[in-house]
Amino acid sequence: MEILGPVLSEAKKVLFECSDVALVPSYTENFGIVVAEALAHGVPVIASKGTPWSRLEEMRCGVWVDNDLESLANAIRNINTMPLQDMGRRGREWMENEFSWRSVTNQMLALYHHSAGGYRR
Repeated sequence: MEILGPVLSEAKKVLFECSDVALVPSYTENFGIVVAEALAHGVPVIASKGTPWSRLEEMRCGVWVDNDLESLANAIRNINTMPLQDMGRRGREWMENEFSWRSVTNQMLALYHHSAGGYRR
C-alpha cells in the first residue's frame, strides 16, 4: 500500500488501471470525487463515514466504514476476500447509471420539466 499526493491526467488513469482497491479515509468530504473516479474506472472503494458514500455497500461495489484505525484495517484485510472484479463492474455500472453526462442531463431535464410544469402565468 502506498499513500500518494495529487495524481493528474494520464498518470491518474494509469494508477486506477493498476489498482485493486481505492482507500478513501476522511473526516469530512462534500462529495469525494476520487470515489466516483475510482468506481468509474472499475476500482472498488473503501471509504470512511466522513464521506457521503454510504451506498457503496448497497451497490455492492465497496465498503463504508468508521474512520478509525481498527475499522479501516479490518476493511483492508476483508476486502481481499471479496469478488473485486464483480465489485468493480457494479461500481462502473452505478457511475454510468447515475453520474454520467447522459444520466445527469436526463435528471436535469426532468427537473426543469417538472419545475416548468408548475409555473402558471
